[in-house]
Amino acid sequence: MGESGDSVTLITRPRRFWKTLTMSMTEQFFSVNYANRGDLFEGLSIWEEETFQRLQGTYPVISLSFANVKEQRYEIARRKICQIFSNLYSQNDFLLEGDLLNRNLKIC
Repeated sequence: MGESGDSVTLITRPRRFWKTLTMSMTEQFFSVNYANRGDLFEGLSIWEEETFQRLQGTYPVISLSFANVKEQRYEIARRKICQIFSNLYSQNDFLLEGDLLNRNLKIC
C-alpha cells in the first residue's frame, strides 16, 4: 500500500493531457519489470528521497490501453478487447507464482 493507504490506484487524465508519458513513467518507476533500474531516475527529485528509492520496482503494475480499438462493428471491437486482456494476462502470469499478490487476488 502507498502513503494514501489504498491498495489499488487508478490514474486517469483527459485527452491530450500527457497520459502516455505519465503512465509510462509511473510504470517504469513502480513496476517489478523495472526492478533495480534506479539509474532511470538518478538526478530527478524523486530519487533524492530514500523512501521512494525503496519503492522503485516493487509493485505489479498493469497498464491497459484501448487506444487501438477503433472498430466500427461491436463483434470485432469485442474480439480486439479480449485479445488485449489475453495478452495482458500472459504478460503478467508470473504474478500467480510469486508472493507479490495475496491469495485472494490469485483466486480471482
